[in-house]
Amino acid sequence: MKIFAKLTGAFSIVAVICAIVGIIGWYGIVNTESSLEDVGGNHLPAIQGLGLIMEGLNSLKSAERTMINPGILYNDRLHEVNNLKKRFDILQSGLNMYENTEKEKEETVAWNKAQEALDNWNAEHKKLVNLAETVKIDDIESVNAILLKREIDHLNWVRDLEYAVMANEGFTGQLDPSQCKLGQWLSQFSSQDTTLLGKLAAFTTPHKHLHDLGQKINGYIRSNNNAKAEQTLSNEVLPTLSTIQTIFTDNQRYVQSQSAKLDAAKDIAFGSERAAFGATMAAFDELYELARKFADERRESAASAAGTSKAMALISVILGAAVALTFGFFISKGIANPMNRGVAFAEQIALGDFSSRLRLERKDEIGQLSEALDNMADSLNQSAEVADRIAAGDLTINIKPASEKDRLGTALKNMADNLTDVINNVRLSSDNVASGAQAMSASSEEMSQGASEQAASAEEASSSIEQMTANIRQNADNALETEKIA
Repeated sequence: MKIFAKLTGAFSIVAVICAIVGIIGWYGIVNTESSLEDVGGNHLPAIQGLGLIMEGLNSLKSAERTMINPGILYNDRLHEVNNLKKRFDILQSGLNMYENTEKEKEETVAWNKAQEALDNWNAEHKKLVNLAETVKIDDIESVNAILLKREIDHLNWVRDLEYAVMANEGFTGQLDPSQCKLGQWLSQFSSQDTTLLGKLAAFTTPHKHLHDLGQKINGYIRSNNNAKAEQTLSNEVLPTLSTIQTIFTDNQRYVQSQSAKLDAAKDIAFGSERAAFGATMAAFDELYELARKFADERRESAASAAGTSKAMALISVILGAAVALTFGFFISKGIANPMNRGVAFAEQIALGDFSSRLRLERKDEIGQLSEALDNMADSLNQSAEVADRIAAGDLTINIKPASEKDRLGTALKNMADNLTDVINNVRLSSDNVASGAQAMSASSEEMSQGASEQAASAEEASSSIEQMTANIRQNADNALETEKIA
């Protein structure tokens, strides 16, 4: 198999493993995304909707407690009544939010149950509100108590007036109707309940008349007309007091009727409405727990899918790395070992050793390279043998270059041809040298005779030179003597 095919196969396997890792990761991401979308797009809105429902119910219950409190002002009660719509809006927004979510079978059953419980509670709630919102008297308990006290005040006032008549003494009680406690309270009292205001207005005439009768009796006492005072007390004061008592009773009954509405609202609030509210909250609590359970399951499913994807991706990465390393090791080994042998072989060739051969039995590019190197060694070895024969003087060898680009073969052929030419020229020159040697021998004899004659002449010249030298020395000595004498 070719190296290209091996490398391509190895990289293909790694690519397949990478693709598997990618597919596993994509699958995990899709599952996780689906679970998160389900949690974020369905379960969380369901939980939020149920939270708004319970918030709305609790705020409505709080408003009910305020509305049935007899000690608050009518404006505060009216404020709570007006706020009921806002609180119902919160409740309704939660209902709409939850209703638009996808539900499991258990949730559907629980939702139907919760809606039924909510309808039952709402019916009781409306009864309570209808009773409470009609009560327009501020601090109804205080009003009822004040009416009772002011009635007792006037009973005591008449009793003191009777004592004054019986004792024939001046009456010291309050004679100004606007300054007595009832008069002061009536002048300051205000209410949104027009019925109560109308009933309280009934006090004005008899109350003033009663105090006027007190002044009248006081005048009779001062004039010692006790009989007239007693007659006025019996015939006018007591009937007027009876009228005032009737008005007190009418007002008290009306206030008590309004208070009874609050009591009835309380009975509903702490009775049937409370039971219905508890059942409703329990139903929505069950829904909330179911929503939390399914949300947790989806969240755990997402976490599990993510964990599985991580584990599978990790296993795939480890497996891919192991496969890649294994293939890489064997492919590298399959390339490196013969390459190392090839390097050693090339180094032997560089040192001039042409005896080794790789002889790798492979069908790939390395096998082709090995065969080419072996062929190169054979060619170099043949060239070396040719050079050896040439060095031994065998120029008869027939040298054929392997190709036009075979520089070594061509050089050896040219060298052999040139050496052949040189040897032929040397042979020709040797023949010429032999002929010249014979001619030089004859000339040498003639030159020998002439040399003898020249030697005799040289001896004569040498004697003349010696005589000249002696004369020069004598002249030098004479010159020295002359210098000394001088």
